[in-house]
Amino acid sequence: MRKIYVAILIFSMMLLCSCSNINDIYSEFSDAETVTNPFHEPSEPASDTEKSDIETLPPFSDEVSDVEVSDDFDKYQEGGLHYSNYNIKGGSIIRYDGDDIEISFDADSTDNPFDVEIGYIAFIEGFPQKLSLNGGQKKELVSMKHLPDTKTRITLTLSPRLPHNIDSKTLRLKIMSIFNPSYTPQGEYTGFGNAHSGQSFCEYDIEINAMSDSLELSEGNDFKQTAITEKIREEYGIGSNAEEKPTGVYVKDAKTKEQQIILNNGKTEAELILYGKDEYTYNIYLYKNHRRISFNNFDYLCCNVKKGFFTSVPLQLNDVIAGDVIYAIAVPSDAETGSMKCRKSVSLLVR
Repeated sequence: MRKIYVAILIFSMMLLCSCSNINDIYSEFSDAETVTNPFHEPSEPASDTEKSDIETLPPFSDEVSDVEVSDDFDKYQEGGLHYSNYNIKGGSIIRYDGDDIEISFDADSTDNPFDVEIGYIAFIEGFPQKLSLNGGQKKELVSMKHLPDTKTRITLTLSPRLPHNIDSKTLRLKIMSIFNPSYTPQGEYTGFGNAHSGQSFCEYDIEINAMSDSLELSEGNDFKQTAITEKIREEYGIGSNAEEKPTGVYVKDAKTKEQQIILNNGKTEAELILYGKDEYTYNIYLYKNHRRISFNNFDYLCCNVKKGFFTSVPLQLNDVIAGDVIYAIAVPSDAETGSMKCRKSVSLLVR
């Protein structure tokens, strides 16, 4: 059985959102073992009885039992879905002829101890799309809550929307999943644990045979790249072999270099960071309360990642208040279909 993990192992120290040992949290993946496309086998069609899992790992060890969290916290830390019986409208190849693209599959929540919510977010050629889930309103993030031991038919529907300068006839669709996106930390505790973990879910090529909707986004390319030195490693808590791990995206406090966002007289000083071994061109988007927002006077950042280099951008966040949830998503616009290299940062609660 193939598996795709929605949440990765989060160590006990993760409960303190300022801890430095979560710096490489997304670089801990073993791509071959944990990130696979649950629906697409290019060499041969998969059988309808074959299943793929989305599941979490055990949340935490006993070492954090003294941390006071809400009674509901554990309900958002573990669970899984088994996927099967997937279908593409029109056949095995996605073709856009002017009608909505539809991807359907069964989601089975057998053996889950609690309700599980899975969110879906899509990109074509690195640009955000609007999805409809089972005929609902089209939004950039859609989600469904699954009761324990239930099977649900899910249909994701979208119509491509692209900038005018993209004229290729074959485009790359990348869908991400986010685990329990509705969870928000309560009280003084500000950690998310496994909740909000996100990564690549499935990827397809799309054959474009009709005019797509237009999408106009302002691009920023003002970033700084420096070689990863021992000083950089110490300052940002980067591991000794970070260059050999999958590229990750992080939001950190500009002063403490920890994964947190703290208001100071109504303002924030944060930093967007990217590094790792995957040398792609990434479109990076920032989200507040699951809605894409502009930052630094543009809609997204476009940058090339170089192995052994550290990419950083000071973040200017407007209209942010305590209690807002902030995270970044990095989408490789030039990564081949099936590479499964989309990345999401840890969600941060503004405080």
